[in-house]
Amino acid sequence: MNDYQRIIDYDFSDTVLDDKLVVKFKLKKTFTEDQFISLFSPKKGERFIIRTPDTKSSIIGIGYEATWLLDSNDFLTSFDNSSVLSGFEELKAQVTFLEIDEHDSEYFGIYGGVSDGKNKNSQEWVDFSDTSFVVPGILAVFKDEDVYITMFFNMKEEKEFAELWSERISFLNKLDDKNEISNEPKISVVREIYPELWQENIRTALLKIEKEELKRIVLSRKNLILLENNTSLGAITKYLLSKNRYFIAFESKKSVFVTTNPLISLDYTDDDLKAKLYLKKENLFNNDYSIMFDEKEIIQEYKNSFDSHFDCEFNVYDDKTLMGKKLDVYSVLNSRVEDAEKAIKALSLLYPMPIIKGYPENVAKKFLDDNYNVGYGFWYSPFGYITNNLDAKFYTCGNMMVAQNNMITLFTSILLSKDENYNDVIEKSNRIVNSSLKLFDH
Repeated sequence: MNDYQRIIDYDFSDTVLDDKLVVKFKLKKTFTEDQFISLFSPKKGERFIIRTPDTKSSIIGIGYEATWLLDSNDFLTSFDNSSVLSGFEELKAQVTFLEIDEHDSEYFGIYGGVSDGKNKNSQEWVDFSDTSFVVPGILAVFKDEDVYITMFFNMKEEKEFAELWSERISFLNKLDDKNEISNEPKISVVREIYPELWQENIRTALLKIEKEELKRIVLSRKNLILLENNTSLGAITKYLLSKNRYFIAFESKKSVFVTTNPLISLDYTDDDLKAKLYLKKENLFNNDYSIMFDEKEIIQEYKNSFDSHFDCEFNVYDDKTLMGKKLDVYSVLNSRVEDAEKAIKALSLLYPMPIIKGYPENVAKKFLDDNYNVGYGFWYSPFGYITNNLDAKFYTCGNMMVAQNNMITLFTSILLSKDENYNDVIEKSNRIVNSSLKLFDH
């Protein structure tokens, strides 16, 4: 009996089935992430993949069985995430867990991100206007030589469990099919969105830096890309994995966003809380990089904020982690926090991100509010997950794209600081845009 058949024929006769059921099993990795995602094209709009930089694993979710749409202010301004955690705790209380195979970690949880909350009228972010978290029907974690599967069942459906089980695991019979991903996206047209405004903002910001009103600022840029055919999550996944990139891609309704390379992140595991402030900014689709800042007072600001909110001392140290082919260097704020719900609320201390938007923060904010009211959505905001154990990992969404069928909005940013001139800034930004277009073989 092969590895799939023992799962297909599993005997549930001795299992007590409550309102909600979570079943866990393990498979040998005989198929790729992009092949797995492509099996579920009918679920377009309800899929995601998180290729994590810390564990080198890939987390794939298929089918959103439970969804929370929430107020972004709970996360961004009030040191509060109680709305999502209370909903998740209520769900967990109804769940029966069954392990066909033992997993090496807890993967069942809620997955999603915090939207900017001020982009209701932004066309690009229409499908991502709310802070949203989901429980996937099928969760597949690709790690080393194994794939850890976690399946969530809502037992209130008017079907026998045997029928539900048969339907949900039907993909097992298709895993070994060599389904090639066709229609890889090709660019038809690339257009700048509001180029005059963007260029004038560069000139104005450089003048403020020259006058020492600003120390640095990050300006956003948007390009519209029209493709000859529709893009696909499978094609995007295949490309980025072939480049050994870590990334996040999340679908909602008719849209998908893709981002990579976090600049700040939160990790809470076994009562150990770490906030990681990345000092290096890599481009979305190549290995170009630059050091973003050297202001030690920013790290001190974060430390003071964490110390005051948690009534404990946070250690600060530099860490070096090999990610891909280059060495990322970042500062880590670390302390032991036994209150899991409070630890997750640290998201409110990390975002929005003054490290990204500019410094001094109040001057940069006023400049951006006055000159370019861009809809940010998940851009510069946290995306990640909270597990059944209330461990959590969140990653910043840096440069990214949002796709709707054959129309892509590419979001990039450029850092302006002392001793830079207009032509150099334009040239550097153009390089960032052009390298991002390599995703489409441009």
